[in-house]
Amino acid sequence: NKQPQDRWAPSKWAWVGLRVKSKMGRLMSGLYYPVQWEYADGTQAGEYQSWMPRQPDHLRSGHSDIEKLCGGNTPCHETFVRVNHGGLWDDTFVNKALPYVCQYQGKYMVSGERKSWDEANISCKNAGLEFAKIRSDDELMDLVGAIEYFLGPRSEERRWDDDNWVWI
Repeated sequence: NKQPQDRWAPSKWAWVGLRVKSKMGRLMSGLYYPVQWEYADGTQAGEYQSWMPRQPDHLRSGHSDIEKLCGGNTPCHETFVRVNHGGLWDDTFVNKALPYVCQYQGKYMVSGERKSWDEANISCKNAGLEFAKIRSDDELMDLVGAIEYFLGPRSEERRWDDDNWVWI
């Protein structure tokens, strides 16, 4: 199988552990304030960022997509972070099913299994790992290399197994 041409295709993204802190109030589109963000383990996000242009945009779900994107009856906003093959970040909805990245002692582990952000976080914890953190260019390049190697290059054949965890 070749990677789809659509840049928003789930196979071109992977969850990492960054999210908006709960109850942050109104968020401004296109602006990143580290104080509003945290990692899955509750540690504060730092100044480092690698957002796509005009991101984060914190889009709100439409009423027809509430259950699918938000997992409930209340509209939600894009407040969870995914990373693409180029290392760019995008905020998106919690219930999108994407591959995900965990880490252990600074090494990234990529799972090709597609899960929601919450399910991915639980899977990392259950394996004794942390949901991935990205705090520098070096960490981002390590993560991008892992994503491309194990989930496949941007437009070539995929080289991953849905049931396989891989240490790098």
